[in-house]
Amino acid sequence: GLTYERTHDRWLPNLGGFASVLPFAAGFFTLGCLSSLGMPGTAGFVAEFMVFVGAWESDYSWWAVAGATGAFITAIYVMRACKDIFWGEGPAEQFKDLPPVKPTEHVALWLLGAALILFGVWPRLMLDLIDSNTPMYLQMVVEDALVKAGQ
Repeated sequence: GLTYERTHDRWLPNLGGFASVLPFAAGFFTLGCLSSLGMPGTAGFVAEFMVFVGAWESDYSWWAVAGATGAFITAIYVMRACKDIFWGEGPAEQFKDLPPVKPTEHVALWLLGAALILFGVWPRLMLDLIDSNTPMYLQMVVEDALVKAGQ
């Protein structure tokens, strides 16, 4: 959104090299990319690890292999997009004078980046909240399924 707001362009071949004009955004975008592909120490790693372990320990362990394959393909796409948008060649002539990151955008990027790291290093903060509510929701799902089966 930050780059689109400045360029009004989503076509990756038109974008590139924005780290030279938006270095602050480039750093946080790269952190988001690394979290998205499941880099250890980020929230994305915790999420993917829990899904893969849960899938592997289930009766349908082949889903873990399918998920890992999907994660690998996604990692290729995400890192390529990150390289092309921020670290690749460019930027094109029309994008050499992009406006700098605004103070409100700085705050948003810091908060999102901190959350990615915080929940990656200390996932228990979020897992305790999820664990305390999960049994209630599972019970509701079971009751709903029983009601529908009885009709």
